[in-house]
Amino acid sequence: MLLEIKTVRKRSLIVYTRESAIDHERKLNIISVLRESIKHPDQVLVHYQPIYNVKTNQLVSAEAMMRIEDRFLGYLQPDEFISLAEQTGLIVHLSQIVLAKVCRFIKQIPDEISPLNHIAMNLSGEDFESKTIGKTLLNIIEKEGVKPKRIGFEITESVVLQSY
Repeated sequence: MLLEIKTVRKRSLIVYTRESAIDHERKLNIISVLRESIKHPDQVLVHYQPIYNVKTNQLVSAEAMMRIEDRFLGYLQPDEFISLAEQTGLIVHLSQIVLAKVCRFIKQIPDEISPLNHIAMNLSGEDFESKTIGKTLLNIIEKEGVKPKRIGFEITESVVLQSY
């Protein structure tokens, strides 16, 4: 926090309150949970948001959404952990966990009977920092035995904002 104050708010008066301390401690706890989630991927949950074709009123795809559940902190909302995961670089590992889980889900529904054309998942700007992102993602898809056309990738808002 002090580094942020020095770089962002030069010559500003900063008041560090009890609430600030509690907020800072929660962020540190969430970062710990994220690190633990990488070691214990069962803490990384994937929820699927259906996507319908409004003309046919049929399910056509879904978006995979990452959630984290911790036995002490409980169910963490994305607005609490995504930016911290991006800042710490942990998002790359979490994205790989989500992709593997999405692939396993897709394998449960045979192509012939699946109403889903594909399942989309978000990739963070941090994911794109890696020069081997394409190879890493394809390796996971191949290892899990899923056709690549059944997976879609979306760029998170942070990538677009960083480009400006």
